[in-house]
Amino acid sequence: MIISEGLVSKTMKVLEALLENDNSLPLRELARKCGLPKSSLHRILVSLEKEGWVFQNPVSREYRMGIRFLIFAQKWRMHQELVIIASPHMEALSSLTGETVVLGMYESQEVRILHVVESLNPIKYHFRIGGLLPLTAGAMGKIMLAYSPDQIVKRILAKPLSVYTDHTIIESRELRAELEKIRQQGFSVSLEEVDIGGAAIGAPILDENDQLVAGIILDGLASRIQDRLDEFIPSILRTAEAISTELMPALKRDI
Repeated sequence: MIISEGLVSKTMKVLEALLENDNSLPLRELARKCGLPKSSLHRILVSLEKEGWVFQNPVSREYRMGIRFLIFAQKWRMHQELVIIASPHMEALSSLTGETVVLGMYESQEVRILHVVESLNPIKYHFRIGGLLPLTAGAMGKIMLAYSPDQIVKRILAKPLSVYTDHTIIESRELRAELEKIRQQGFSVSLEEVDIGGAAIGAPILDENDQLVAGIILDGLASRIQDRLDEFIPSILRTAEAISTELMPALKRDI
C-alpha cells in the first residue's frame, strides 16, 4: 500500500488539531482548524477511528484522541523514564567491566534496543538504538523469552527457530530447557549464538511483581567475556536489580 505525502500531511494536521484541544471537536470545527473539506476529513477520521487513534462520541458525534494514542504516549513516556533511570547504571557497569551494555524491550516477537553504552575497546560489536535483536538466540533474546508469559513462549517455540551460527540452539525442546535454567538462575549467557566470536550475559529488569519490564546485556568478545563470567555475572545482576528498584515508583505512576 502506497501512502501519498499529501495524505500523511493531512492526517498529521488532524491529529495535531485534536491534540491542541482539551475538548472534543465537531466535524465542522475540526475541518476549519485543519483547512480541509469535510468530505476529505471524514474519510481520514473514519480510518483513524477504525485503528483506534481517534474516538467519536456516539451521542455528540464529536471527535477526540483515541485510546490507542494514549497507550502509545504512555508507552513512549515509560521508555523515556526507563532510559533515564537505566543510563547511569549502564555507564557504571560498562566502566567497571570495559564492555558494551545494551538495554532492550520485548516488541512483536523481537527485542527493540532502547539504549546503548558502548565499550571503549577498539574491537567490539556495534548496536543501533531502535534496532532489533532476535528473541530465540543470544543473551538478550533468551532473558526476554525466559521471563515472558508461557503463552508467548509456546507460540514462539511452535515455529522453526532461526539459525545464526553453529552455536545457535535450534531445537525447541533444548531451548525450553535453557529458558527454565535461565529463569532459575536469574541470568542468561550466550557464547557465539548470534555472532561468531561474540558473547554476552543478560539479566532481567522486573517490576515489583517480578514481571518482565526490559532486559540488559553485557556484550563483548567471547575471548574477553568467557574468562570473566564469575566476575561479570554478579555485576550485571546488581545493575539489573538497581534499575528495577529505581524504576518501581515510575511504574506505579503509570498504573
